[in-house]
Parts: sequence; structure tokens; C-alpha cells
Amino acid sequence: STQSHGGVSCFNGSIKRMDSQASPMITTASYMLLNFLASVAIIWINKYVFLYGFKFGTTLTFLHFVCTFAGLWICKSYKMFEVKPLRIRDVLPLCIAFCGFVVFNNLSLL
Repeated sequence: STQSHGGVSCFNGSIKRMDSQASPMITTASYMLLNFLASVAIIWINKYVFLYGFKFGTTLTFLHFVCTFAGLWICKSYKMFEVKPLRIRDVLPLCIAFCGFVVFNNLSLL
């Protein structure tokens, strides 16, 4: 069992100080690993879906965008990042690249 007393964690008799914030490098590496694992999972699910007769690539692309939006909304709600106003002209190339990435990945499954 774990007990916590004023920033000190006691686990099975060992005592160590809990840092209030993980190091930025560990946090970044964790997010990168999570992104990689999510990407692999999406590829496997897409292949499974198309293998068993699903032929609606546009619908799948739409679902990807909805899930991405929902995930970002949840992350924003938990203050995992701060929303900053940007000019559309500055982010349009990135948006087009992202859309192309999803569309062409899905088209490659047909």
C-alpha cells in the first residue's frame, strides 16, 4: 500500500521525496511514446477494419478527425497545453500536411 504525507511517499517501507513536477525530458519522452503507440494502434485498427469489408475511406478519415478533435479538447480541459491564438496563414501549411497525412494513409488501405 502507498501512503502520502506532505509530499513524502511511503511505499512498502521505503520513503522518498515526490517531486511536484516530472522533468521536462521525461514528460516529452512519455508523450512521444504515447503518440507512437497510438499511431501503431490506429494502423492496426484500420487494417483490421478494411480487412473485414469496410470500404468507406472518407468516413474513416472523418472519424479520425473527430477523435483527434475530442482528444485535443480533453487534453485542453486538463490543461495539458495552452491554447494560443495564431494567424491562419501561419498554421495553414501544417493543417494541409496533417490532412494529407490522414487522407493518404487511409487511401493506401483501399
